[in-house]
Amino acid sequence: MRDVWLTATGPAWVRRQQIRTAPLADAALVSDHIYLESAFARRSAITLQVTAFAPDGRAAAHETRRITLGAGAADIVVSMKLANPKRWSIDQPQLYRLAAQLTDAQGVRLDEASDTFGVRSVEIRDRHLLINGERVRLTGMTRHEDSPWEGLAETEGTIRHDYDDMKELHTTLTRPVHYPQNPLVLDYADRHGILLIPEIPVWQFSEAQLADRRCWRSRSVRCAR
Repeated sequence: MRDVWLTATGPAWVRRQQIRTAPLADAALVSDHIYLESAFARRSAITLQVTAFAPDGRAAAHETRRITLGAGAADIVVSMKLANPKRWSIDQPQLYRLAAQLTDAQGVRLDEASDTFGVRSVEIRDRHLLINGERVRLTGMTRHEDSPWEGLAETEGTIRHDYDDMKELHTTLTRPVHYPQNPLVLDYADRHGILLIPEIPVWQFSEAQLADRRCWRSRSVRCAR
């Protein structure tokens, strides 16, 4: 069981953001791929404002774009630099927040989306995992989406209870098994310094589906239905 919700927007809205960071010597380059949707009857000019907020809440970078949208989907990539960023690590899980806001020609807000991200580099070198160039010691376990009292319909309280226990056990890495996780799991891990090995939903795929590269790479959810 998962949460459901309704979102009210204007005639244009942010469907999702894809945020990537590239750490530099004394800065970080943030790339935000923003996917938009529009129900405008005719092409209309709008303003896209993207703001990166530091872990302490202050505005760290800002970019404004004037764009024109027609009916249907559109996407745009916005890049900005963070000066002297606070980097994410297991011991110091510093998180930034990226807010993308759409306004019309009169300045009326149409929609806003906000997502968190960490400035970090992750690599494997000489059979060791490095975060921001430093080796980390990995300890952890696997957790299923299940509980004795709630079964698969676990609540937010159960998720936090289990992950609080895992953090107390000094978990730094966990594989949350073979299905998409509750967004709360991803958010908890980001905020508490836990690395995840999430998996795409290919559990119980047939041999033919697994042999089809396009199926399990780009259409895994649809193929599994």
